[in-house]
Amino acid sequence: MSTRCFIGLKENDIVEFIYCHHDGYIKNGVGEKLVTEFNSVEKIKKLLSQGNRSSLDETEAYGGSEEKSLFYPESTYLKCGFNSDTEYIYLFKDGEWLYSDVCSWHGKRASALIPVKSKL
Repeated sequence: MSTRCFIGLKENDIVEFIYCHHDGYIKNGVGEKLVTEFNSVEKIKKLLSQGNRSSLDETEAYGGSEEKSLFYPESTYLKCGFNSDTEYIYLFKDGEWLYSDVCSWHGKRASALIPVKSKL
């Protein structure tokens, strides 16, 4: 089963983000990989430039298409995440990875972003 997520980078009041279809959970998933492997703006930009992903472990774009990232103000990015069918949204902001569990069937729909490191 898929654990979908958005992965975003905030710069100059705009969030660039992509969709990742698999492994969006925090521990042993996208959250942990973002903290350990994508811990600089340069590395994050390289990831985002590759477009939507099936998973962070695969080099192929999700669905075989090379859809590139989207750009929105932070408030719009958060609304997209809170109103989508993704389970998690991740945002690199002010030098750290933040997340929100936005899945309604997890029994909650968080509206605040908290540090990923607090759950590792």
